[in-house]
Amino acid sequence: MQPYNKNISSQINIYFTKLPKEFSQSIKKQLQQQLQQLQSSKRRADHVIGRELLKKVIEANTGIDKRKIVFSENEYGKPFINIEDKSIQFNLSHTKDIIIASFSNDIEVGIDIEERNRDFFDIMPEVFTNKEIEMVNQGTHINDRLDNFYTLWTRKEAITKAMGLGLNYNFKNIEFESLELNKLNMLLEWWYYTFPLGSRYIVSVARKGKFDIPFIHEVSLDALF
Repeated sequence: MQPYNKNISSQINIYFTKLPKEFSQSIKKQLQQQLQQLQSSKRRADHVIGRELLKKVIEANTGIDKRKIVFSENEYGKPFINIEDKSIQFNLSHTKDIIIASFSNDIEVGIDIEERNRDFFDIMPEVFTNKEIEMVNQGTHINDRLDNFYTLWTRKEAITKAMGLGLNYNFKNIEFESLELNKLNMLLEWWYYTFPLGSRYIVSVARKGKFDIPFIHEVSLDALF
């Protein structure tokens, strides 16, 4: 894995890996101790593989042996590592089949990925403003409304994760005025970028301070172990 340029403060790099329906024997072997606890819980497998993705990128950019990287979490569950190089800020998200991580230079970053397949419209009054609910309902087809819903949801979660608060922050305190994709936008001091990943997923990344269009890298699962 090639390191990214840490000297560019406006750069965000996004790395993602796809999860197979079944893990290969080689990966099961390399993760034997962890996977013994994961047989009945794919979510736990997501957790371990997500940490491996973070370790691999951090190792490539700091030279620290990934076996020595230990994660801690803040009181709201946001992961961090205690290393001298504070220039690497990162965040992690996952859905059923994809794990994704964002890396930012010096400035805390948040990322969220969601699969656009489940209807959570009933929770909109709890997390969206009236104006945002109107925006979601502008979609004439169910798929359009799902796209609108997850565009707003991923943006809110990316920003609150960059804050270090995640779902502990009141989403209704953040109001968006546009559903536009593939374009950098700003809300107060937060800059965000929302894009589709394939045909099934939508991703938002956010941080304080303007950044360039993110670089997106796919990493094979085998490359992590």
